[in-house]
Amino acid sequence: LWLLKCALAPSLEEMSNGYAAWTGSRVYFEVVMSASDGSASARLFNVTDGVAVDGSELSTVSATAVRLRSPALTLSSGAKEYRADVGTSTGGAGIVYAARLIVESS
Repeated sequence: LWLLKCALAPSLEEMSNGYAAWTGSRVYFEVVMSASDGSASARLFNVTDGVAVDGSELSTVSATAVRLRSPALTLSSGAKEYRADVGTSTGGAGIVYAARLIVESS
């Protein structure tokens, strides 16, 4: 079960420059989250193309908040809208305290 928790968007400057602003950069998906009664997962979702970003799924069984970061991701070229989706595997609850994209310039 995946539920929308928050939307992620680049700054206005990055939006006007499109994907070119991130060319050559490493992009990571990071969440701070916890789970109760099982495991909770988060993933980066490409709203524009209607697909989850490969390699972005993160999960935890910790009842206390933990920070999780994906490996470097490959984002689709062009201007895209992304969101963080959150779900649970056992019907428990997942809490997301923060969700963000980390962009490291080369």
